[in-house]
Amino acid sequence: MPRQHQPDDLAPVRLLRYGRVKEALARIQAGSDPNEVDEDFHTPILYAAVQGSWAAFEALAGRGADLTWRGRDGESLFDYAFAGMARANWRNWSQRQIRECRKMIEFLAERGLLTPAQQAVTALARNRWKEVKALLQAGLSPDATQPDWHCEIAPLDQEQRIASTFLRSKAHKNSPTPRSNPTLLMWAAALSRFDLYQSLVACGADESRTDAFGHTAKDYLDFYRRKHSGQEV
Repeated sequence: MPRQHQPDDLAPVRLLRYGRVKEALARIQAGSDPNEVDEDFHTPILYAAVQGSWAAFEALAGRGADLTWRGRDGESLFDYAFAGMARANWRNWSQRQIRECRKMIEFLAERGLLTPAQQAVTALARNRWKEVKALLQAGLSPDATQPDWHCEIAPLDQEQRIASTFLRSKAHKNSPTPRSNPTLLMWAAALSRFDLYQSLVACGADESRTDAFGHTAKDYLDFYRRKHSGQEV
């Protein structure tokens, strides 16, 4: 069970938070606690995921890191790995980091740790309609939602899209950030999978449903089509 306290500056949870992966990996391999919790309720493996470090992720998992631990606002390890993949893409980090985040998600999927909605969002991100369709046929609602814990999916708000909820300040810890809670249609639009968006509509997905901020799937589609084509948004 992870324990929460004020970690020292060389604790893996602190080192990984600030991207000092090599130093953290050395401490992990030397036997540091894989389930230490910092003041923001994060464990080392959550930071390893968002930093896109498969080496640290694998080392922590092999030493008993809790794969089911959630952040203060309910973020799962999947959410952190997906956020790491998104951050690597948007910040023009290396393709290696994107691949390593995908490996983490596959690792979690193989262990049955993804919800059907998380599986669907992963399939949308990888442009795998057959997998999405199989999930729908197995009973997943075409209007299912998956929270955008990393806050870069919500449209029409550039500041919110740039902000990282995973590296937020202590001031945030007692006031959870609102989530836009997008549907699969909204995710398809935000991931620029416009053909899959239409496939979801054909399967009965409702374009008029709104997220927590009142945006419809059509709002997402219009916003991301313009962004994808290089128009001002």
